[in-house]
Amino acid sequence: MTNNPYGGVKLRRAFMHFATGKSIGAAIGIGWLLLLVRELSLSDYGIYVTFTAYLNIFVVVGSFGLIPIAERYVPELRVSSSSHTLISLLIKIVMARLVLLVITCLGVSFFSASISSSLITTTDVSTAFIIFQLVVFGEALCRYIEIIFDSLLHQKYSQISTIFRYGLRFSALIASAFFFENELDLFTWIVIEAVCMSLGCVLTLMLMWRVVYKLRDGESVSDTVTEDKLEYRRYIRYSAPTYFSRIVASLSGIEMAKLVVVRLLGLEAAAVFSFCASLAVIFQRYLPSFLLMSMVRPLFITALQADNPEKRLNFLFSIMIKLNVFLILPVLSVMTVIGGQVIDVLSNHKIIGGGLITVFLLGFVMTQAVRIAYSMILASLEDGKGSLVSMLIAAALFYTSILFVPSIGSFALIIGLILADFSVMAIAKYRINIKSYRLGFPFVGIGKLLIVTAVTTLFISAIISSLSTYGQYGQIFVVGLVVIVLYPLLAWLISPFSQEERSAINRMLPIRVFVW
Repeated sequence: MTNNPYGGVKLRRAFMHFATGKSIGAAIGIGWLLLLVRELSLSDYGIYVTFTAYLNIFVVVGSFGLIPIAERYVPELRVSSSSHTLISLLIKIVMARLVLLVITCLGVSFFSASISSSLITTTDVSTAFIIFQLVVFGEALCRYIEIIFDSLLHQKYSQISTIFRYGLRFSALIASAFFFENELDLFTWIVIEAVCMSLGCVLTLMLMWRVVYKLRDGESVSDTVTEDKLEYRRYIRYSAPTYFSRIVASLSGIEMAKLVVVRLLGLEAAAVFSFCASLAVIFQRYLPSFLLMSMVRPLFITALQADNPEKRLNFLFSIMIKLNVFLILPVLSVMTVIGGQVIDVLSNHKIIGGGLITVFLLGFVMTQAVRIAYSMILASLEDGKGSLVSMLIAAALFYTSILFVPSIGSFALIIGLILADFSVMAIAKYRINIKSYRLGFPFVGIGKLLIVTAVTTLFISAIISSLSTYGQYGQIFVVGLVVIVLYPLLAWLISPFSQEERSAINRMLPIRVFVW
């Protein structure tokens, strides 16, 4: 075993791989989203986002507790056990995921008519839904293996897998735009995506085999002789309640909100809501702080083995929350002032009136950031029960919000999601306290960032009327430029991050540029 698999050198190398990969991934993700809404009709786009909402829920429900095991125990075994033990776990969980996916996807295909009709009531999409199971299989397996790569800090392989899969899909969409004169139909696109996902799945499995081979190649004789036993009971004791809590979370999260909008408000309303939600989620996935989530998860887990685990957990907790809020707030500022114009331009005038929805969704993304930080602490403390209790209460709030959808539309669901996040944070803090850990929230730093955002928003609101002659593109460009300059300047003046936090961030960067 390598002496320090999560040390500074390997962390910096992993950061460089993931920063490069995610920068490319951001361009691919945004390009694919904007081109897809142009190529599909609004109703087909509504059906497709309904399918993808189903996929994201299925990934969690169909994992049967294997995801928490990969997230929690792969880093632990990498640090504390022999390579032979780690290899044994990796092979078993990947094979289990593969077999379970085959069984569940075949089962869903058998009942495709009834399942698809429950998702989409206005038209028959059962044939397309059967083909879509190939997409589900490939995407679910690739995501699971990428979780393993993240847990091992193998960001190089994680990024190769992701970029190949999504890059191939984006390239196919670009090609279809040239070959099809009219709008791309839903069935053709799903067939194209199924082929891309299948090829991506083959590559990801090859990369997984390479990881296992490298671990086996690095084994010493003592590793094979002193193999530790896998603690299945311990794994199940943590993963079972965590798995059920994630099922509850997925059935009361943003993907379920999309399905609710389809059923209660129709396909066109679902298309508007889902497009705005996709833009918000892109910030969640591709802004550097959110990208760090998968990379720092092992650091939260291994923090318990530090000399002062409480101090280490507090430091990681504070820095992750402030980084997330720091990068989301300027986007929220722009969307508050000119969100309608931004959505109109990005959707090529197909999506009307999505600005305010996007503002609310960005608020949800921000509360999600804080919630995820709390969840990482609970995971490091192996508190699956606390996760389950908090998810049940959050789900109750979400399903209560559905009652208000007929009167105030999709805003009711977003408000319900935000309130659910606050309830999860409160319960998580209580559970952390009873485990004798004291977790401090960075109120001062967040307060400074909110002041900076308020000043920035007021300034661009004051100048927007003078930009009326610039047109939509000109207004977006000028407002964006002002925020890019003003927001970091004001943040630099009041320093929301401590010196220790700035130093930690700069150590991960090739150039020490983080001055806030």
